[in-house]
Amino acid sequence: MNSINFLVTGANNGIGYEIVKILAQNQFYNIFTLSRSTNKLEDFASKLESKNVFPIEFDLLKDDISIIKSKIPYLNVLINNAGVLYNSPFNETTENQIRETFEINYFKPLELIRSLLPIFRSNPYAHILNIGSMGGFQGSEKFPGLSVYSSSKAAIACLTECLAIELAQFNIKINCLSLGSVQTNMLEKAFPGYKAQTNPLEIAQFIVDFATERHRLFNGKNIPVALSSP
Repeated sequence: MNSINFLVTGANNGIGYEIVKILAQNQFYNIFTLSRSTNKLEDFASKLESKNVFPIEFDLLKDDISIIKSKIPYLNVLINNAGVLYNSPFNETTENQIRETFEINYFKPLELIRSLLPIFRSNPYAHILNIGSMGGFQGSEKFPGLSVYSSSKAAIACLTECLAIELAQFNIKINCLSLGSVQTNMLEKAFPGYKAQTNPLEIAQFIVDFATERHRLFNGKNIPVALSSP
C-alpha cells in the first residue's frame, strides 16, 4: 500500500493539532503540517516511532507557496484548517483586520488549492476539505462583531461548491465542514467566558473520519457540524 500524504494547515494548536495527532496513529499516513510556529509539532513528531509527521514552518501571510511544493512529493488530502477571527463591531473593524481575515480564511486556501493541484495524486482518497463556520452558513443565526469573519467563511463555502465542478475532471472531491462553537483559544478570544459544548478532540475525530472515509459520499457540499452557535 502506498503512503497517503496529508497537508494540514493551522496545525500547531487547537483542532489542527488534534487532527495531526489522530492521523499520526496510522503508519501508512504521512502528515505534512503548516504553522507559523512548529516547536510543539516538532516535539510531538520526535516522539513518534513511525516518524510520519513533517512540520513545515510557514506563515500564510508572508511565505511563498512554492516552499510547500518543494517539500511534498505528492498530495492526497488537503485540510484547510487555518483561520483567524476578530470579534469587532463592523464600523470599528480596521482595514488590516479585514484584509488579514480574508487572506487567511479565503485567499490562502484558494491559492493552496490552485498551486498544489499539480502534485495531487488521484485515488479514492483524493480530497480537499475546507473548514468553514456556521457563521458563514446560509440562513444560520448571525452575531454582532463577526460580519467580516462570517462573510469570509461564506466565501470559502461558495468556492467549495464551485470547485467541485472543476475538480471532478481530476477525480478530486472537495467539501466544506461548517463548524459551530468549539472550545479553542480562538473562541475564547472572540467570546471570553463562553463555554462550548464540543472540544477540539471531538471535532478533530469527526474531521479525520470525514476527510479519509465519509467524503466519498459527498462532493461540493457545505455541511453544518454544530451543537450550538456561535
